Amino acid sequence: MDDPRDTRVHIDFETVSTQDLRRRGAHAYAEHPDTRVIILGYAFDGEAPCTWVPGQPFPTRLARHVFAGGEVHAWNAPFELSVWNLTLARLLPEPRLRPEQTHCTMAAAAYWGLPLSLEQAANALKLPHGKDKLGHALMLRMTKPRRFTDDGKPVYWHDEDLTRYRLLQDYCRQDVLVEREVSRNIPPLPARERDIWLVDRRMNAKGIKVDHTLVDALDKLTRAETARLDADMRSITGGAANTRTVAALTNWLQAKGVIAASLDKAHMGALLDDPRLPGDVTQALLIRQEAAKTSTAKLKALKTASSRDGRVRGSMQYYGANRTGRWAGRLTQIQNFPRTPKGFPVKHAIESVLLGDDPETLNLQFGGVLRLISVLLRPCFVADTGNSFVSVDLAQIEARVVAWLAEQDDMLEVFARGEDPYLYAASQIGSRDRQLGKVMTLALGFGMGPDKFVATAQNYGIALDPVDAKSIVYAWRDANRRIVALWYDCERAARSVIEEHEMTRWREIGRLGFRMARNTGPMRDALLMRLPSGRVLVYRDAQIVDNSITYSGINQYTRNWEELRTYGGKLVENAVQATARDLMADLLVGIDRRWPGTLIASIHDEAVMEVPAVAGDQVLSEVLELVRSGAGSPWAGGLPVDGDGYTARRYAKPA
Repeated sequence: MDDPRDTRVHIDFETVSTQDLRRRGAHAYAEHPDTRVIILGYAFDGEAPCTWVPGQPFPTRLARHVFAGGEVHAWNAPFELSVWNLTLARLLPEPRLRPEQTHCTMAAAAYWGLPLSLEQAANALKLPHGKDKLGHALMLRMTKPRRFTDDGKPVYWHDEDLTRYRLLQDYCRQDVLVEREVSRNIPPLPARERDIWLVDRRMNAKGIKVDHTLVDALDKLTRAETARLDADMRSITGGAANTRTVAALTNWLQAKGVIAASLDKAHMGALLDDPRLPGDVTQALLIRQEAAKTSTAKLKALKTASSRDGRVRGSMQYYGANRTGRWAGRLTQIQNFPRTPKGFPVKHAIESVLLGDDPETLNLQFGGVLRLISVLLRPCFVADTGNSFVSVDLAQIEARVVAWLAEQDDMLEVFARGEDPYLYAASQIGSRDRQLGKVMTLALGFGMGPDKFVATAQNYGIALDPVDAKSIVYAWRDANRRIVALWYDCERAARSVIEEHEMTRWREIGRLGFRMARNTGPMRDALLMRLPSGRVLVYRDAQIVDNSITYSGINQYTRNWEELRTYGGKLVENAVQATARDLMADLLVGIDRRWPGTLIASIHDEAVMEVPAVAGDQVLSEVLELVRSGAGSPWAGGLPVDGDGYTARRYAKPA
């Protein structure tokens, strides 16, 4: 029998279901009784891929390998984990597949600068075996019911079309082959990242409980208020528009003599500030502004993505943010939920909603029904009875990191003394406007110019004309010369190592390092940026084209793998965000070791735990001490990290 320590197996499932995997998430999809495994593709080491289908004896060698703890590799391994343990388990209760023996090729590909799509990763690596596009289209068709019987039971394609079933098995074997080829052509996850990935698995498997009673009440309220606003809009516009038809409303405004380039949040304020607006136009814009706060889609996602026990699992994507490695949101997109305003009476508002207070009463108490619903999205996440959430947020972390990387000592001293960095930033240009100082601190550290700064400031409620913006930008740069110098130093270093193809030594820029990858295979021509943590950011196919630094990556707008351009300020932004991510990752690993089984989410610069309520305050104190001591990140010496936090039954800071 093969020793599992000396071999590995690559697997891929094909399933059918009445459920939508993209909306439900892997756990809820796999546990649903309608979900069934119809094919399991697998291949040991360099052997030819095989398939198993229900009705055949399960492969003894594969079962023994998994039972013995052997390595199991897959693209998007969390899906295979869920299907093996929740769907296949109905046919094969043992052996269970453990996260510790599972290796995710998609996670490793993301780390080494490749896309999260198997097809795109294979193409980027220029592999001889690509993903079968026709087979993929066949899979998308066959995963759904072909028809339903008169009594409502689903009938699937493979039940009636053996030819297509065999073609799907060919496709599954091809996917196993392609995943294995990608795995062979990239290094594995470094040990530190492997630990982080396992923490991510435990965190996502724990999930976050949803208060479905509150979600249902908010959903009902949303529909009623949206219908009322639609009726008001039709009345004002003579039936020309409703709250959702932006083009129709724009045309109606134009007929009224009002030209609106956009009706988004950034432009709406400027439109409404015009004192010359006719009364009906003002009313229509105010209705549109209120209706834009609707939370119907988010409430639906909270329902759809919940597992049987009412918890949402799989909301965080490891290495979901290209390049920097930050976690990205999935399913409910919890990262995009509005923050609860400071001092907002969450408990009172929830009681009013659950008691069925009418919209007029809610509007008088909380300043707009749809605004209220938006604010109550976060509190829809609730701890189990007897538990509470512990939330810890890394304070102003990007501003601290950029000052630390650049050795901008005056800013570091402000942070070390516990002073307000936003007031300090404002004072550098002779202002006492804290909000302006905040926007400057958040926006100007990576080379933003005056024109974009005008738009960015407007998003924060600050109106600037181009002349003032230019003055502020250059005054900030003059006061933060070490940060500005870091932009240019990083760009020069990146250019020089690309032009010289420097592979043997790091070009040191303070706490950062640059060189080209040594590997002459698939990593050839990759620019590496070494972070203070030791992690590297990978810029594949790096070149100098038309005097610009270019590399291959995912275009965030087209989602295609294509040539992208970068520059010094962008390189620094990547380094800052990636370093902030490494601090968060270290914190998550520390929490997982000290309080195993308590992590439920990583949202931007925030870690969220669920602990017994009686221990909440003590745990919060100890986690904040871990943050401030820097004990979890020994590589970050001299970086004045601080944090803030709270405990609460619901995911909302108490008033």
